[in-house]
Amino acid sequence: MEKHKTGKDKKVDKTWMPFGPRLVDESKYHKYKDMILMLGLGVQVMKPSYDSEMETKICTGLSDCEIADLLGLEAWEITKIRTVRETEITEGIIDKICEDSLDFKDIGPGVEDFINLYQSFLKERQ
Repeated sequence: MEKHKTGKDKKVDKTWMPFGPRLVDESKYHKYKDMILMLGLGVQVMKPSYDSEMETKICTGLSDCEIADLLGLEAWEITKIRTVRETEITEGIIDKICEDSLDFKDIGPGVEDFINLYQSFLKERQ
């Protein structure tokens, strides 16, 4: 064991972090990856006015904790899914650029996907 400069044994408090990576179930990832991305703070739809508080929240983006509450998942799962999906999209864009292609369709969710999700959430909560 390492010694601290005072001569005492240097102990590491490992209770603040997991001993291994926390993995999200693959089926959860595939089910929620685009939904989490569209509901997050990275996608915001500005309108002159909103009809309800829920519409305002969905349009202006939700935090990972708010998405977790909405979908019934843990906040850490939302964060993990979102960051992995953002990385996949970035890699997809880089691959397209390297191929000299500007066709970014199907790399991530599109506007139509967001509109469908938005409308379904509003219908469910009215």
